[in-house]
Amino acid sequence: MNAKDIVVLARNIKQSWHTNDPYKIAERLGIEVLHRENNVKGFTAHTIKMEGYPTIISINNAYTEFSQMVLCAHELG
Repeated sequence: MNAKDIVVLARNIKQSWHTNDPYKIAERLGIEVLHRENNVKGFTAHTIKMEGYPTIISINNAYTEFSQMVLCAHELG
């Protein structure tokens, strides 16, 4: 999937689900979002996706609420 396809997909989700909240989108997709106190240098967020297990997005709590939303959206992309 290229960048243009991702933008189109994001717009379609926003319009059909009437939200651009990445946490609500993750919930609807069955993705669990965890906030972690993490002292690992450079850790922002990451996604764990393994067949047979639920997808998990882990976000560093050290960032502002707005930054955490951006990180969640980035991980969804």
